[in-house]
Amino acid sequence: MTKPTKFSDLFKDLVHLANKESETLTNNSDLKTNPYYVGFGKPNSDVLIVGQEKAIKSDNLMQIKAESLENPKHWNYLVENEIVDIDYKFYSDYYFKNPLHPYDGKPTKGNTWLQYQKLLNFIYPDFNSEKWNSFLLNSFITEINHQVSPRQLGNQKDEKRKSINNHDFYKSFNVTILAVGKYLKNNEIEDQFNVRFQKDYSEPRKRLLLFTNESENRIVLNIRQLSNDISTEYLKRIAEISKKYVWQQRV
Repeated sequence: MTKPTKFSDLFKDLVHLANKESETLTNNSDLKTNPYYVGFGKPNSDVLIVGQEKAIKSDNLMQIKAESLENPKHWNYLVENEIVDIDYKFYSDYYFKNPLHPYDGKPTKGNTWLQYQKLLNFIYPDFNSEKWNSFLLNSFITEINHQVSPRQLGNQKDEKRKSINNHDFYKSFNVTILAVGKYLKNNEIEDQFNVRFQKDYSEPRKRLLLFTNESENRIVLNIRQLSNDISTEYLKRIAEISKKYVWQQRV
């Protein structure tokens, strides 16, 4: 197992902001998803993965509630009570656990999380865990959009969502993997993550753009969405670049 998660002051600041802003939306009966969604996984890991949007059907209300609407509230409870138990449960009647490690069990075939798992296995080849979705023990994940859809939406550029995505917490990772394809233009990536474009390693259907912040010794990789039709060779290429910037596990 990895060392226990501890919550940094930077992450606490993000959580408190997201929770405070979320509370202003609680009386909005038209609210379908939470633009102040924070993410899942280990906040003090070296690797951040940013996806396009949650692939949830709009009528799956309980999943949306657990993964989106109540995400800031869940994080706030964990932070305020210093709960780092990855098996802590917020619901007695639903299989979602908590944002540190939302689900046990194998994702369905083609699920993006399967690709995240393969990628993190290549980045951390010596890490062993019998727990499903163990990639969340070595990474943090979030989304560009807060809307949910089984189909690609394109960057919706919501101002509330942008206020969270631009928080300094998301600029604190040694390796940021933007699995969003062309959702963000190069100049948008540079501005949002305070990096500069360095090199294009792309091949057909294998987007791989490298951005760096040399003074802080961190990188951002802009790649394609990781879902179906992802080759092992492509994931290994992403991992090889990433491993150069992954340090010992933060505590």
